[in-house]
Amino acid sequence: MTITEIAIMNLRDGVTRSMLTDPEGEHAWCLATLSAQPGLQHLAWGVTLPGLDGVDPQQLFWFVEWDDKSSHQKFMDSDIYADFVANIPAYTNTAHPDGPIIINHYNFPTPPSAFYASALAADITPKVEYISVAPETHLTEFQRHSCIAPPGILHRTMDFGTTFDFAVEDYIFTTLCFWHNSDQRQEYLGAENVRNWAEGVRAPYRTKHVVMTFLEILG
Repeated sequence: MTITEIAIMNLRDGVTRSMLTDPEGEHAWCLATLSAQPGLQHLAWGVTLPGLDGVDPQQLFWFVEWDDKSSHQKFMDSDIYADFVANIPAYTNTAHPDGPIIINHYNFPTPPSAFYASALAADITPKVEYISVAPETHLTEFQRHSCIAPPGILHRTMDFGTTFDFAVEDYIFTTLCFWHNSDQRQEYLGAENVRNWAEGVRAPYRTKHVVMTFLEILG
């Protein structure tokens, strides 16, 4: 069964998109190493959208689909993994209070790669909204609110779709929404019923919203 690994890396100050896309850089080496692993099915990565002041991205996202969680474990047990991990501090913030990297695995009912094909066929690089809920919150109540959300939040997104699940490692609940662009998302969130729903779940459930854009889709 396909399992999706989401790795979120907190970037150190001064890391730019061009550094992450440099074919000779440490990040490119890590991606190439990861792509060569047995059991890897799809890999896509991107960065959080910069703020209005045009600052550099603060987080890097990897969406890695494995044929099984054991394939990821075999990679971590392999001889090359030490070199792989050694390259990550070159662009991550090792002093970040949440750590340089956060990794969780999900058995999404629809893996993210199912949405990539639709987007690429339309010659569009989708924006992804990552919504997560911390494990110390009342997840069953959040899930109830999620299920009665306005159409488009969880059961369908504008054109590309949505997928969601609890993380394998703990009770973090994560939703991925795929949008054509940021304007489309803002227009949708401007609807009154959506605003009312968002206000009802954001504060009490400590939701974390991150909108990022893909820079490369491999596999």
